[in-house]
This record gives sequence, structure tokens and C-alpha cells, in this order.
Amino acid sequence: WERPVYDDTWRVPYEELDVAVRTACAMYKVAQVGADPFFLGQLLQQWEYDGLPILEIPTNSTTRSVPATKRFFDAVMETRIKQDGNPVLRRHIANCVPKVDARGLRIARDRNNPTAFIDGAVAAVFVHDMASKVAQEPGLWMY
Repeated sequence: WERPVYDDTWRVPYEELDVAVRTACAMYKVAQVGADPFFLGQLLQQWEYDGLPILEIPTNSTTRSVPATKRFFDAVMETRIKQDGNPVLRRHIANCVPKVDARGLRIARDRNNPTAFIDGAVAAVFVHDMASKVAQEPGLWMY
């Protein structure tokens, strides 16, 4: 789901999201369901209570985002991962601007462009990070 441009009233359809996540967990062996608790706190609590493998990922945490961004960048540059042509992901990655400070490099949204969504890019960075860690340690469920 993506908020339509210039529609500040739009909200994530939580019932649809709930059904989609539960369906995926029922159909596949899901190692982790990662999500930002800032937006999905109550839903994450319910999923965890119901036994789904939840991993809370505060996407504003530089402790997590800086190393995850580096791993993602390295994987792209070494062609260990590549984009499948999804236009939303392509647009969201193109909307990213680098943010560098004493804590390191991470992706950020261009604050001068209110329609420059980067949610898909942030998700790609953290999904890659989660998948990399699970691949390194197949028994790993949390970090």
C-alpha cells in the first residue's frame, strides 16, 4: 500500500494488512515479520500474542539503519542483489538522499520534496538486513 500523493487523510488499511501477513505466515515458513512499532505497535503486539515471529524494527534507529544501509549498499554494488524492475521500489530508491553524520551513512527522504516517498527503499534495506542475518544463522529469529 502506498499513500496517494497529496492525500493526507489516507491511512494504511490495517485489516487488509492483518489478513495479508497472517495469510503469508500460514502459506510460508516465515522466519520473521519485521515492522516499525511506531506505526504498527498494537498490531505487532497482537501478532506476537498469536504466535507470529515478530521483529520490531524502529526504522529511525541509527544503530540499526547505518549498518543495514552499508550491507544493502555492498550487496547492490557486488550484484548479490538486484532490482526486479518493480516501479514503486525503483521510484522509492530514486527518492532517497544520503544522510551522513558522525553516526554514519543512511538513506533519508528529501524534505524539500513532499511526494518523495522512500518507504519501499527503507523496507528493502531492512528486509535485506533481516534475510542476511537469517541466512547466516538459520536458527536466528531475533537480533
